[in-house]
Amino acid sequence: MVDVVIVDIGSYGKEGDSSILLKSDIGQRISNGSFGFPEESFLPGSNIVVPHVIVGDEAFRLHTHIMKPYSKKSSREDVSKKNI
Repeated sequence: MVDVVIVDIGSYGKEGDSSILLKSDIGQRISNGSFGFPEESFLPGSNIVVPHVIVGDEAFRLHTHIMKPYSKKSSREDVSKKNI
């Protein structure tokens, strides 16, 4: 496995993180499917197949390859979403 670090810096101060990502080369590649994520694979020790994802905060839109953690409120109200 190869670790990859990608940095895209620079935008106007009033733009939100999600907008900046969507306008960036990285965001465009994620949106149009040319980013080069590995193929979906099984979660370790299970028969559940999932895509590889980038984890962002609540500012980002959900996408097949962009996920965000449950909100604190959501994880408090639903024990199945609680961090272990």
